[in-house]
Amino acid sequence: MSREQSILNIRPHVAFEKIHSNPDQLFQDNTLRPILKLQHELILALFNDYLNNHKINFNHLTVAQRNAKIDQTLKQNQALQALFKGVIIALFVNEEFIFWENNKIAVNKRIQQLLIKRIQSSFT
Repeated sequence: MSREQSILNIRPHVAFEKIHSNPDQLFQDNTLRPILKLQHELILALFNDYLNNHKINFNHLTVAQRNAKIDQTLKQNQALQALFKGVIIALFVNEEFIFWENNKIAVNKRIQQLLIKRIQSSFT
């Protein structure tokens, strides 16, 4: 079995409303969402490791404060952004990687937005 087939086989199915979408939206729904779902536990472990290493305690924060801190951290910490992008991009097949190369800015923005929402929903 090829690397591409192996990667595609391990991705979970993510249900979404199929509407006529632009290529970026299709990439988000068909590629990014399944990868983020597959990597969910690792993403949370990495974020919790970041919190522990930076001695950030979420226990005393309100949900709104937690969400703001998550948003701020993922938008401002470039090393953490690169780590999360690597966790996701590593599971691209060749065609997806080429799409990402040609659309880095838009795809990276979608990755960041999806990560923020996924991590925020895990801490509420």
